[in-house]
Amino acid sequence: DHAHHAGNAFRALTDTEQFDRAIGAALSKVDVDETLVVVSADHSHVFNIAGYPMRPSSELSYAPKGIVPASYAGAPHSGILNTVFDINAAGVIVESKDDDGIPYTALVYGNGPGGRRRAVRLNPATDPFPGLNGVVPVGSNDPAYLQEAAVPLRGSETHAGEEVAIYAIGPNASRFRGTVKNAFIAKVMRDALGL
Repeated sequence: DHAHHAGNAFRALTDTEQFDRAIGAALSKVDVDETLVVVSADHSHVFNIAGYPMRPSSELSYAPKGIVPASYAGAPHSGILNTVFDINAAGVIVESKDDDGIPYTALVYGNGPGGRRRAVRLNPATDPFPGLNGVVPVGSNDPAYLQEAAVPLRGSETHAGEEVAIYAIGPNASRFRGTVKNAFIAKVMRDALGL
């Protein structure tokens, strides 16, 4: 939540990795035949994927004709923090660009502190826009990089309005299907406790 409000996708993703490890640790301590485990969120954020990031060549089932720029080689999260790539008509992998010919990141925010006020967009690899804690990042995969935002906001990115997922395992987990009201989670948990 805090990383999203800061417009910092690196921290949001690394926080998610840690959350996943915590869930795994919790599941290793309980008997899921006797314990209902529910994972959800109280809201979403205006965070989105704006295209295809470059995947490591080791994950591709074909030999690409293009070469990924050296500045993006070895980036964390399979390139998700880097710019968007596509395959052109000749089958060559190329960096996607906006109408002004500037590359853009795969991860973006609808609003937030990463909005470049009254400024021309710059290549994310060389953008001098101050990032997290005022640090000028070295590229979009830098932990301090603030993803670009369509609507600049000084303090914080906002929540969004789409439905959030509910993941569950254990007694009554099958009751979580489709779209439900948030209070339904508490009802299923109460029923699992026999209250």
